Amino acid sequence: MSMGICSAGDNHESAGLRIWRFGCALLTFFAVTLTIGVLVVLVLSASACTWNPHVRCFSVSRDTLGVISSAAEMWFMLALMVSFFAAMITQMYRALAWLSALIVVPVSILAVGMLPIKAASLAREAISDPSFFFAVGLVLLAAYQLSLLTSKLIGKLQS
Repeated sequence: MSMGICSAGDNHESAGLRIWRFGCALLTFFAVTLTIGVLVVLVLSASACTWNPHVRCFSVSRDTLGVISSAAEMWFMLALMVSFFAAMITQMYRALAWLSALIVVPVSILAVGMLPIKAASLAREAISDPSFFFAVGLVLLAAYQLSLLTSKLIGKLQS
């Protein structure tokens, strides 16, 4: 049994509420982080021919699905790890502070980078290059902050 269920004054509803809050945080942070990551890759792919003359220009009809698919594959594990850490912090503290992102983002990159799977290639590349680590960290930080805003808006809609 968990400590929350055994402690005095708690009932099954509060445990259910905690599970609901964990699930909502996990889903919100995952969806927003994955969406932001995919959008960043889509924008960089669409603009690549303007700053690199050796790259073929992006075609919406030909390239969109492939870029979205590969971008989702690249960002999936990082989005999952960030959302899992954010949901865990939500369980420990009622509200997430924006400062928690300064811990969650680098820890997520390092944790995913140590996984021996193909889906962790973005994090492994980020670990090996400090400027790329910073760039991936900025994308995750922006996604984290947007997720906080989205969580607050969803919470106000439910009240």
